[in-house]
Amino acid sequence: MKYKLGYACSSLAHADENIAAFYKTLSCQCEKFVIGIPSEYVMARIFGGGMNGYNAESVKAYWTALGYDVVILDKTELLYQSAYGKIGFDVCFYGSEYGRQFEADRLFFQERGVAFIPALPDRRTLLGDGDALKLAVENVTKEQKLILFGSGTYFDVFLKLYASRHEIAYAVDSEPAKWGTAKSGIPIKSPDVLKDESSGNCLVVLCGKEYGSMLEWLRAAGAFDYRPMVYANTIALLEEYALSCAAEEAYISQSHKGIMLLLKEFDRVCKKYGLRYYIICGSLIGVIRHKGFIPWDDDMDLAMTWEDYKKLRKVAKKEWGGTDFHLLHYTGLGHGAFLDFMPRLVYMKEYFPTKVYDKVKGKCRPEYENRMFLDIYPMMNASRNQKKHMLVMNIMKGIYNLCMGHRARINYNDYGRMPEKTVRLMKTINTIGKFLPSGFLMWSYEFFANYARFEKCTEYFMPSCAITCIERKFSKDFFGEGLYMPFNDVQVMIPKDYAGLLEAMGYHGYMNFPPLHIRKPSHYFNSDIEIW
Repeated sequence: MKYKLGYACSSLAHADENIAAFYKTLSCQCEKFVIGIPSEYVMARIFGGGMNGYNAESVKAYWTALGYDVVILDKTELLYQSAYGKIGFDVCFYGSEYGRQFEADRLFFQERGVAFIPALPDRRTLLGDGDALKLAVENVTKEQKLILFGSGTYFDVFLKLYASRHEIAYAVDSEPAKWGTAKSGIPIKSPDVLKDESSGNCLVVLCGKEYGSMLEWLRAAGAFDYRPMVYANTIALLEEYALSCAAEEAYISQSHKGIMLLLKEFDRVCKKYGLRYYIICGSLIGVIRHKGFIPWDDDMDLAMTWEDYKKLRKVAKKEWGGTDFHLLHYTGLGHGAFLDFMPRLVYMKEYFPTKVYDKVKGKCRPEYENRMFLDIYPMMNASRNQKKHMLVMNIMKGIYNLCMGHRARINYNDYGRMPEKTVRLMKTINTIGKFLPSGFLMWSYEFFANYARFEKCTEYFMPSCAITCIERKFSKDFFGEGLYMPFNDVQVMIPKDYAGLLEAMGYHGYMNFPPLHIRKPSHYFNSDIEIW
């Protein structure tokens, strides 16, 4: 029997002889066959900008010339249920059994009489660029456990190729003789231990060529998310990106809703007490270019004078005590923890999967971890005497490094672009800082930040910036009385000379969109953007 309309996706710009034969085998089972190919955005995100020459229309022409119907799919259309709504196929060839979403898709197509057929190799083989399993492991969150099922040859392959992507909690194996032992430092346990795990908190990798029995056991144990190590990578890569994209889109939606609640509340209190604030940085580009959020932005940056910020602190308890909002000063994380010198208005009602608090996780008060917030940049006087300014800035950078000793953890790999001797100096200063009271260090930083309070100054600086750029000055004329402009369904205040400020901040050509591969949230758990 031939199916009327078949469907499979492909992440390849061009196919070699083997890949062409692979898709020919699939299409021969159908009267008509559609290949779904990714948009430029999807390919840029998957390959991190390495596919800048990818042109979806050219790839479409290539596959069309081979006799296929072709549809270009954007990020929201890659999931099979979305593709079905667009194409209406009666058979779909999948490239991997991709966990919980696979189980949901299988049921979805079963209910609609659509055949859902594997197009899997008989052993592990990668054809083309990219790797679906690498993408899956990188998308394991810090709260999730990565567990390996099996401890044979594929276990060794996994350790060699993927172990650096996420910490492995342990392995399970069906052979009782291996229970209680370890391989390459990883404990091996009975599969029965999975019955005690929260299935939603794990990713289980099936380390075997013949993984059917593992999968059968796992399905009986609970609704675990899982990935096999045998898959058709040209298809599975898009399946995997579709999953990560769906999670990211849900994160962005939650982020924007929470930030709007915070922004409206912050604006209300500032208006009530006559406090002036200004939206700055990428958030300001959102106001000017989008009249709202940059679609992939996941934070909000606000500036206000130090004097207005001090007034805000005085009324914070009156306005927000006992509510869902909390003004979190940088000294208030608890237990002497230091993250940075950024005050934040925090939304305490919902948890939010941000990586911002990772550096103090387990040390700061737990109620502050994984929350939505607005970043507040207090602006202080910057002396006209540049030598004096830089002297103070260097002192503040030294204090900042001492404060870093009061984080829960420091991953020096984050600073790999710095000279090795600089990183060694950081380690020494961080270690010294552990033995100095964090309260004293933070008071010292604030004392020096206020060094020009009695001078007649024409510029501000922002001591809550990343340590690498606190010395940057910005003319007070940029800010002035401010302007109210529309942002989604509200009016927000921005600097009077917003164009001048954005240029001074380095956002040259800010009305142009950035390259496709960096259009992603910066605070999401797997983001590669690292803040000092």
